[in-house]
Amino acid sequence: MFLLLTAFSFALFACGDVHAKKLHHIIGGTAAKKCEVPYIAVVYVKRGAKGFLCGGSFIDDRHVLTAAHCLEGDEVTATVIYDFLDIHSPKAIARISEYAIHPEFNINNSSVLNDIAVITLKKAIKFSDCVKPIRLASSNEEFIGDCKAAGWGKTNGIQSSSSDKLLFVDIPLVDEESCNENGANVNEQHICAGEMKAMGKTTCQGDSGGPLACTSADDGETVLAGITSYGWECTNGLSVFTRVSYFKEWIENELN
Repeated sequence: MFLLLTAFSFALFACGDVHAKKLHHIIGGTAAKKCEVPYIAVVYVKRGAKGFLCGGSFIDDRHVLTAAHCLEGDEVTATVIYDFLDIHSPKAIARISEYAIHPEFNINNSSVLNDIAVITLKKAIKFSDCVKPIRLASSNEEFIGDCKAAGWGKTNGIQSSSSDKLLFVDIPLVDEESCNENGANVNEQHICAGEMKAMGKTTCQGDSGGPLACTSADDGETVLAGITSYGWECTNGLSVFTRVSYFKEWIENELN
């Protein structure tokens, strides 16, 4: 099992630029067009001497939802970057006021539990066609068709092939039983998704914290169903996401 982080060395915002090693991407993905994933953000995290890249999702003008494992540990600092397609050309930077990790976040040998965190920004951001929030999925909400994962993780599970562009991939949801038969050890707080075949479409290292967005069967709206959490081998076409609706009450309490 691995978490879907990408490690990199970096110096943030020197002369307004972000300097980083090449980052890696969604497996089987497509380069996103301008404004195609308006709710996504990058969370640059520094944990001691190490730097990491995670994804996140705007849920209102002052809050970003991401994975707890992106922010856990001592000596952690983070910054939110948004409104860009190329990782080296960010248009906007948001400073973080505080963040809350789920108090029962836990990693064991076979699963990751309560892998969710809420980031609060120092100032509200301005929304536009290319930057806007995504609605949280509700309990028992049904979805139509495949869901969309997006991020900057590895493009394949064998080599660190990379591009600097935001990628997305449309992937089917997988039922809990089938997921567990493939060794996932998931429960009601998780969502499984992917093509479940060799080199099938899925997420990989570097996509942690990013969105799994689905189309609501109720009104056709795009909603945030999951947060990219963990997987085993990027080549098996299966990833596990934190189920947002399971934690909706906790999220709303943190917002208030």
